[in-house]
Amino acid sequence: MPKSTYPDEHQLLLDVLGNAQGGFKNAFGEVHKAAIAENKKDNGVLLHDAWILSMHQAFTVAYQKDPRRIIVFAKPLKAWPAVPGVKAPYNRGEYGFDLAVVEMRTEDAPYHKVGGKPTPVIVVVRHLWQVESEIRNDATKLSEDLGKLTGGAAPCKLFVTIIPKTQDDGAAWRTFIERGAQYIPGQLYVAMVRSYGGKNGRQAWL
Repeated sequence: MPKSTYPDEHQLLLDVLGNAQGGFKNAFGEVHKAAIAENKKDNGVLLHDAWILSMHQAFTVAYQKDPRRIIVFAKPLKAWPAVPGVKAPYNRGEYGFDLAVVEMRTEDAPYHKVGGKPTPVIVVVRHLWQVESEIRNDATKLSEDLGKLTGGAAPCKLFVTIIPKTQDDGAAWRTFIERGAQYIPGQLYVAMVRSYGGKNGRQAWL
């Protein structure tokens, strides 16, 4: 069910990740434009928010031809204040994930104004993807994000993390992720990057 019009989830995810990195520069420009009005200067926050926005856009494109009603939700971005004329991505912080790809449908509200039409309310059918991203070289932060995915019911999860600049080229980091992720339900995909704005060949995604 999560695969949209793609032949499988793996192909969908490769396109999402490639498009997210390809669109990162433009996403950073959007976030920077929105943040500058509030004097937001934390470059780490800007980079993370730009990556989340770029992935939000890439998942949205991946599901645009899906016949179901699919919405990609993002947590409120720290560097994205309410700026007139600048549209932030769908915010649904209650879900607790950096991104959640959700199938929705509409139900009439139980009560409505006298003589008025029922108010349509969007309700969740199912979560398709739940996404966390953490590229700080911090095992505690990594473990916290894996913990969020452990509590998720989506059949597919994505975790994006850094390839540490170590002599083993991140082998110990990958082992730590494997051990920390063993209780995550569903299919977990792990993507490792040198940086959010860097270039990964298609075969570099794990």
